[in-house]
Amino acid sequence: METLVDSNADPFEECYRSEIRQILRRACATLPKRQQLVLAQYYEKSLTLREIGAALGVDESRVSQLRSQALARLHRRVSYALYGQAGWPLMRRPIVDRRRETAARAS
Repeated sequence: METLVDSNADPFEECYRSEIRQILRRACATLPKRQQLVLAQYYEKSLTLREIGAALGVDESRVSQLRSQALARLHRRVSYALYGQAGWPLMRRPIVDRRRETAARAS
């Protein structure tokens, strides 16, 4: 991975970005191999979902599902690493909680 160095960058910001990259790398390493492969081909090699599907021998819609599942897993794991179990602010409250609040207000 090639990165550009900004000589005017804030040292705190650089440290923060480095930590985020490290957390993301660790989270990616925990994904199933197939999901890792889909993300690598999509984001690093810029292949289309159709091209990835052809390489894996699956339909384009299945590749889309794998990518979505991988991103959701990454979101949860990175959120947990940054904010702990609650995952705030990156994770939304479950819809069940919102429905309960709405029902309680209506009563």
